[in-house]
Amino acid sequence: MHRTTITAIVFLAVLNPAQLLADVPSIIPENIRLIRQVSPEIRGNWRVIEIRDDQADSLVHVAPSEPEMIINFEDGSFGLSAGCNGVGGDIFARDGEHHVVGDMFSTMILCVEELDEQERRLWRAFPENGHYHRVADYLHLFGENGQLMLTLVTTTD
Repeated sequence: MHRTTITAIVFLAVLNPAQLLADVPSIIPENIRLIRQVSPEIRGNWRVIEIRDDQADSLVHVAPSEPEMIINFEDGSFGLSAGCNGVGGDIFARDGEHHVVGDMFSTMILCVEELDEQERRLWRAFPENGHYHRVADYLHLFGENGQLMLTLVTTTD
């Protein structure tokens, strides 16, 4: 009997695959609720003090003369700014892990070249997935490969 059932299924799949698939219930939910959350320990504004430029071997200190780069974490979202455009999106950050949920967005204001380049630096260095480690007033963001990408210090804003 088992062999007959398998033969019938194979026959239906060859004869009319659309009908066979129509009878199979979908196991993928249509509306998946994305989990967005940010741990209270990292909420607020953070100023970038060290950044890894592209694939550099080490972090580079951000000079006081450079445009200030700020990362903001709120409950379920984040934002990046270097003084002109804003970049942001939804995020899950808890228990030392962080993951951007969905697509990031950006405003499209025409900026002076110095601000534009600083924002691109920040956007390239921001790890969309990885882990974080907070030590007192400092927050370290690591990429998926474990490489330290950004060192931040809390701001009073």
